[in-house]
Amino acid sequence: MSFFDDLSDTLQSAPKWTYIVALALLFSILYVIFLYCKDNYEKEPPKKIAKAFYYGILSTFLALFFNTFALITLGVSEAILIAIVGPIIEEACKGLFVLRLRDDPEFDGAMDGLLYGGTIGAGFAFIENVSYGITAYTQFDFTAGIQLTLVRSLGLIVGHLLFTGYLGSEVGKSKITGETWIKGYIVAVALHALWNTNASYVVENAPMVAVLGIISLVIIYLKILTNRIRWSYNLDLALLYSREPQVKRVQKYCINCGAEVLPGAKHCIKCGTKFLER
Repeated sequence: MSFFDDLSDTLQSAPKWTYIVALALLFSILYVIFLYCKDNYEKEPPKKIAKAFYYGILSTFLALFFNTFALITLGVSEAILIAIVGPIIEEACKGLFVLRLRDDPEFDGAMDGLLYGGTIGAGFAFIENVSYGITAYTQFDFTAGIQLTLVRSLGLIVGHLLFTGYLGSEVGKSKITGETWIKGYIVAVALHALWNTNASYVVENAPMVAVLGIISLVIIYLKILTNRIRWSYNLDLALLYSREPQVKRVQKYCINCGAEVLPGAKHCIKCGTKFLER
């Protein structure tokens, strides 16, 4: 038998739940690679990125413990848990591991924070998506499990990856500048809470409004992620130049509003911010 025949037999004999795991893992890895490619300076070691993904997986179980404690022991309603308490707990649990990585000497800028935070978010979402997918598979059928896993995995880039990536970028900035990173946590919780509220309650009460709301949030969140990548890129560029003045700077985006820098321009045409000068 050929290699491909052996592979085909292996895939056909594999339990169906492994397809759900593989699908969720594939999207998580692809989105982490996307962030990795955006880190143009001092590429992070793959082992450190894998460690961040592992931390994301661990944070899932930590959050599960505290969510269960709030739901059962403290008597928090499911509605309040999804909309408010859950985002607070989950962003705190993921944030703890971002702060754990903060002491690593390789973690030395906003883009590093965005990458490590986003990777932790991807690890968290991987376990969460597998859980939802397998639940749908056992309660309904295999198709339902695959469809739910696919939809949730596609939304990962505007979900946990964005939430914890935003927090991570602020932690990375704080490590260099000494400023507080608490803004990053507040924004992460707010984005998370808004997404959960729309996805949960509006879907039940007004499905058509929910569809429009989700589409709008996806567009807005993608814009936030794009601007955060540009902001982190320019901040790291400015810090790099301050350490190594001989390095030629090429500012691509406005550090204030994220607008693209036109060749030869000295000010942003959108917000008027003055660009970096050699």
